[in-house]
Amino acid sequence: MGEKKKNQPRQVIKYPTEKDIGFLLCTYEYRVLTLLQVRRFVELTECYSQRKKKLLIDSGYLQGYSISGGYQPPNGQVAQGKAYGITGKGITLLRKHGYELSLNADALRIPGNQLPYLLTSYDVAFSLCDVGWQFEQSRHFKARLNLNRQGVVKGLLTSPAGAKWVFFVTLAHVNKSTLAKFKQEMESGSGNYLDKVIFTMDMPALQSVVKYFKGEESILRHLDSCKVIPQFMIDSYVRYISTDEEFFSFLKGIGYPVVKTDTPHQFERWVTEDGFIAVNLLDTDLVKVYEILTYSGYKLEQIKGFKVFTTPELVDVHHQLLGYLKHVHFQLMEAEIIEEHLGTKQTN
Repeated sequence: MGEKKKNQPRQVIKYPTEKDIGFLLCTYEYRVLTLLQVRRFVELTECYSQRKKKLLIDSGYLQGYSISGGYQPPNGQVAQGKAYGITGKGITLLRKHGYELSLNADALRIPGNQLPYLLTSYDVAFSLCDVGWQFEQSRHFKARLNLNRQGVVKGLLTSPAGAKWVFFVTLAHVNKSTLAKFKQEMESGSGNYLDKVIFTMDMPALQSVVKYFKGEESILRHLDSCKVIPQFMIDSYVRYISTDEEFFSFLKGIGYPVVKTDTPHQFERWVTEDGFIAVNLLDTDLVKVYEILTYSGYKLEQIKGFKVFTTPELVDVHHQLLGYLKHVHFQLMEAEIIEEHLGTKQTN
């Protein structure tokens, strides 16, 4: 047996390639990314991205950060335990290649406890960017509106239909302290008159958020919306529908009898042909729940009630919120039906 070679010199990058520069650019722009996220911006195979990452680290252009705290990659991918950010040497290299960059490595550094939230927010945003949404990062959004830089809002998502969502994310385990921060930012008016959306990791996390916010009438009465959406509904619902206008137009398109009225109140705008106010609750909008709970008695005498559209996954949560009301009737809607009917249009 031959002896193992010891103290082999590390391979370093002498002449950066276009992919080296692309790798470093996206980690500068987004501060820190997983390899899976990097591959959204740079065409690399999984194997080659591992090799490229090692070369960049050994050359001093990139550094790794351990991910802890419950980050779960999308689509069943296995978490690799590391994310990557550019170093000062990497920024210097980009400047030598003609890029005008104002930030240094210290300004891009992310506290370890915030890393899972940031990566989760990127998974949400990037999946929607794939179908035409626009994403304004948290730091740019906060700077533009002069918001608290330490706030937990994760940025602004704008749909092809023009919906603007100020969004937050949870991990699988939801801390009350995190929800208190969401509440504080909503109370402070972060992105006034824009929809507020909380993307949860899963259904238990959604239930935790709903339980916390359902009694917060002082907040809900002043918001235009407060949607709570589990991440698994991004592919089957959110990527196709971002407004109630789109949802009810979809219902009309598949033959469901809903009619648009000329009322100025958005909540009452769509009704069924048999006299119910139609409410899209596939987004678990707690402001809509508040509207139903506080609908005045004399108005109730003029309608048959509310036809609330929900899904098999969400119906139990919605029953807990509204099921005891006699004038609320639930209509199950498989989210996959939306994907089936609108997905083909989106790809054409």
